[in-house]
Amino acid sequence: MPAPFDQIAVRWQGQAEYFANTAQGPIGAAHAVVPLVIQIDSGGKITGESTENGCQILGLVTTGSSTMNFRVRASLTHCRPPLLNRRYQGQIAHYVKNGTLGFGLTANSTKPATQYNVSSTLMR
Repeated sequence: MPAPFDQIAVRWQGQAEYFANTAQGPIGAAHAVVPLVIQIDSGGKITGESTENGCQILGLVTTGSSTMNFRVRASLTHCRPPLLNRRYQGQIAHYVKNGTLGFGLTANSTKPATQYNVSSTLMR
């Protein structure tokens, strides 16, 4: 019987958008569209890096609502700007037909009210 992460346990790469918004609008310093490479192993560990803004990802993928949807909890560290460094949660959707992975992370802060996001479509 295959493990739940066997289909996504590879190296994925593509462009990622990093951004943050407050009630007053976007935080310009946080916005970047840069290459992202992630690796998911068969046990669900996820690691990754966007070298252009320094962000490193470390976390865990868990099963989701179907065999193609997964939950993610991960930390971003070493980001430039540092305001992106925090704990995130999100989802992965595996699109088998076109061989892509939808990857999204979100974090919230209350003081001031801010939402931080990472969004990407990745390919093998």
